[in-house]
Amino acid sequence: MTKKTISTPSEYRQLLREHHARPDVLAADMAVERTPEVMRLRRRVLKMTDQMQARHPDQRAFVRYADERAYLEHVRTERYFDEGYARGQLAGAVASLRTSPAARALTRQVTEAVLAAKMPCPMVAATLLETARTLLLVSRGRKQP
Repeated sequence: MTKKTISTPSEYRQLLREHHARPDVLAADMAVERTPEVMRLRRRVLKMTDQMQARHPDQRAFVRYADERAYLEHVRTERYFDEGYARGQLAGAVASLRTSPAARALTRQVTEAVLAAKMPCPMVAATLLETARTLLLVSRGRKQP
């Protein structure tokens, strides 16, 4: 029987051994699968699946449905991680502003320019977005320091 929680170093090492045996599965996924809540839900879903499969006359259609449902979950999970990665990159860039004197100075200059602008907020925002677009277009060919 699989363990329900990871609470000791030996359980963690076991999880790592299992992960190395199945490198296609993330260690975090294996840990989540062992939580009581997920185990309980998985048992319930499997029971429901068996009941639905027994009642459904066209087994091929049921299998296609189950495959599409699994693929939907796969795509949702992938997009969830993609979004988290992108947000993490942005958060990291913002955090790095605090450590760079040049970035802090530029931020102050831009902030002062925004506050001094005699334009409606939407126009200022559009101007900043256009500036960011220009930077992205120009930075594609630049080497990063």
